[in-house]
Amino acid sequence: MHKRRVIIFLLVILLAFLFWYSAPLQNIFYDSVSIANDYNDARPVTGVIIFIALAAISAIFSLFSSIALVPAAIMIWGGSLTLILLLAGWIIGDIIAYFIGAYALRNIAEKFIPIEKIDQYRGKISKKTEFGLILLFRIAMPTEIAGYLLGVIKYHFGKYFLATFLSELPFALLAVYAGDALITQDVLTFIALIALGIAIAIITIELLHKKIKAK
Repeated sequence: MHKRRVIIFLLVILLAFLFWYSAPLQNIFYDSVSIANDYNDARPVTGVIIFIALAAISAIFSLFSSIALVPAAIMIWGGSLTLILLLAGWIIGDIIAYFIGAYALRNIAEKFIPIEKIDQYRGKISKKTEFGLILLFRIAMPTEIAGYLLGVIKYHFGKYFLATFLSELPFALLAVYAGDALITQDVLTFIALIALGIAIAIITIELLHKKIKAK
């Protein structure tokens, strides 16, 4: 899992440099933002709903990421509103994953969640597990895996919501600040923020495994 995160880090940095030093890519980006901005001006509510929906989908399907949409969203709505919309979308997606698990919709979950990873943690995480460990689990695991499993074990929804908010907020902040750094071509800040996000994920995975073994 650590190797995968390092690969993601290097890939993101590579794509950022391609964007910064490719005029055609920048033209495509700014033209797309202009089109999206015109659409948002004409249908502001619909634009917001679409962005939140895409963010929610990215919280359920790990292969789709709404992070790529953040720079454009910042140019349309600004950083503060983008943060709110991104966080709202992620939390909605997390709640959907929770209820898919809670209502034992395994046949649906199998279409977009690696069930074998769920089975690895089944029995190690229960509804009586302390909140701190649940929070680590939410941060360390892909959101769809954590949401589905915590739904399966019927973990207290209020505590799940709080753990979800606390786990998603720092990554939403990192996404927005990194998106702004990408737009302004602040290379060092961008690399530092992406590295910080990967480091948080790796550290929480290590802490999670140590606490599970200790139990």
